[in-house]
Amino acid sequence: MRSVLFVGLLVAIPALAEPFSLDAIVPAKLPATMKPPKGTPSEVLAVFSPQRGDRIDCLALRPDGKYLALGGPDQLVRLWDLEKTRLAATLRLPTPVVCLAFSPDGKTLTSGDSNGNIRVYKFEGGLYLFKATFVAHKDMPIWSLVFSPDGNSLYSAARDKSASVWNISKPKQVKAGSLDGHEVEVRSMSLSADGELLATAGNQDMTIRLWNLSSDKPKAAGVLKLSERVVSVALAPDGKTLAIGGAKGIPAIYERDGEKLKKLAPLETGGHAATSIGYSPDGSKIVGNSGLSGTEDRVLVWDTKGAIQHEFKYGLHLHAVAFTPDGRHLIVITESEAMIVRLPK
Repeated sequence: MRSVLFVGLLVAIPALAEPFSLDAIVPAKLPATMKPPKGTPSEVLAVFSPQRGDRIDCLALRPDGKYLALGGPDQLVRLWDLEKTRLAATLRLPTPVVCLAFSPDGKTLTSGDSNGNIRVYKFEGGLYLFKATFVAHKDMPIWSLVFSPDGNSLYSAARDKSASVWNISKPKQVKAGSLDGHEVEVRSMSLSADGELLATAGNQDMTIRLWNLSSDKPKAAGVLKLSERVVSVALAPDGKTLAIGGAKGIPAIYERDGEKLKKLAPLETGGHAATSIGYSPDGSKIVGNSGLSGTEDRVLVWDTKGAIQHEFKYGLHLHAVAFTPDGRHLIVITESEAMIVRLPK
């Protein structure tokens, strides 16, 4: 028996094609359920809300920008068609979803759950169909999934102190290696655009580790010890710099100097923590979310010197934020909805 079912609305999803720009979205023409409610900041173009009572806390964007996958503790993955602004499909899983990732060609979707399982879906006949489940990190939440540029390898990071490498190019998934060294959990990871450098972030061990993936066997390529917890790491597309998010005083940009990491500049946060850090596709901007108070969070967009370019405040707790492939929009998720944000020109 399959461990996943398609439920709710189900439509054919086209294969990866030309990149889609969210500039085409006109709020006034959206369905009523997707229009930003009154009082929503003006930069919000559209709102995607699950059914009442459902929750979301992770996202993945298909590389062509046309589809957004949302998952969370409600054990559902929803695929939203951003071009047609509609719900395209819903996948029901047996366990809470913690992270999601699309392959570079958009033909594979993977999910990591709270019990250490990875599920693989393949694009066939216009649908993402369930193909396999395998245990990647036993009884441990998987915090992050990242594909290699060729789509053949999948990296997973979890609470069991390691990041693992999986060969998923064949029907049976094979573990191809482990990246060991963190003392506790691996909370976040990021891969350079050429696939030759991986950064992993340990939360409680307050460490960033770099890994050289240019040869058959991954090699340690540097360690950065921090003074407080770090929760997010993002490599610039060219792999020359990285940005980190975490507790107060931690958010900053670092430059690689051999196996050393040299601090270039702090990320301006007004003394607050920052999480969910990410670079724009061209590497010219960095985005993150930061708490302001018990009732208000904000999205910050920095330049590559750490100065704030844009700031958006919300009377909601924000779980994650990411650039869209066109680099001109953001996807921001709260516990109960996802928002498309258009950056000022």
